[in-house]
Amino acid sequence: MTKKETFSQMILNNSYFLKAYNKIVHPIFLSFFAHKKMNFVVVYHDLLALDPESQTSKKSIPENILDLACGTGWYGRKLRLEHKEQGTCIYAVDIATNTLKIAQKEKIKYGFGDNFQIINWNAEKLDLFEDNSFHEIWICGALHQMPHVDLVLNEITRLLDQDGKLFCQTFVKDEQAHSLIIRLCEKLGHHFFTKEELVIKLRQRNLKLINYSRSGLVALFYAQRTAD
Repeated sequence: MTKKETFSQMILNNSYFLKAYNKIVHPIFLSFFAHKKMNFVVVYHDLLALDPESQTSKKSIPENILDLACGTGWYGRKLRLEHKEQGTCIYAVDIATNTLKIAQKEKIKYGFGDNFQIINWNAEKLDLFEDNSFHEIWICGALHQMPHVDLVLNEITRLLDQDGKLFCQTFVKDEQAHSLIIRLCEKLGHHFFTKEELVIKLRQRNLKLINYSRSGLVALFYAQRTAD
């Protein structure tokens, strides 16, 4: 049986809601669950800060970066701008066609060329990419909505090269959060991980959790691919 779309997925496939999503809906939603001001910019910089290499002058320059379940492509665009001098190619992948229409419009507006690819594909089976294709994979605001999380993590491991990096923003359980809110979100299709659950799922796939932070129900983590 096919799992129903989550509430967020329904919104992201609705062209009317999408017009206000980036500037209004997303920051309000994220800040509510984080119990502090949070938006794309905050998540991006806080995730980078979890990577010890980002604090050094020897940061590696990835040839390819995957923005998985990219939505309207904010992280992909930010990553492209950050790496514009290095020639890094960004692949922004999502299954929702309406979000990708916005991503395509933004690509044109920013004047990105072939080094910013927008692809309509399922995160559970990314067979358009070969093994070890990426040094970095970003998946923000999506893992908790995936119908088959294990399949997505399997693909992430397959696609990362040795010592490849995974940057993720997702949702976790918080004992101080009102249980009614969690139950409502779960009915709408969201899964709330525990930190221990994430560690186990990552370890089973040779992904080592390096750094982790949490604000309310919002978790950020940085993991790295280890040897098989």
